[in-house]
Amino acid sequence: MIENNDKYFELLNDIKRTLITTRNKVVANANKNLILMYYNIGLKLVENNK
Repeated sequence: MIENNDKYFELLNDIKRTLITTRNKVVANANKNLILMYYNIGLKLVENNK
């Protein structure tokens, strides 16, 4: 019974690590894309003022 509990908690921890890792990648990618968007908007504004 203890062995099954250990495997169960190991599985839960693995799922938790996967969720956290994926969530962090999604947030980092979204932040990167937002920065690129704002940079491109700023670039267009600067080029338009020349």
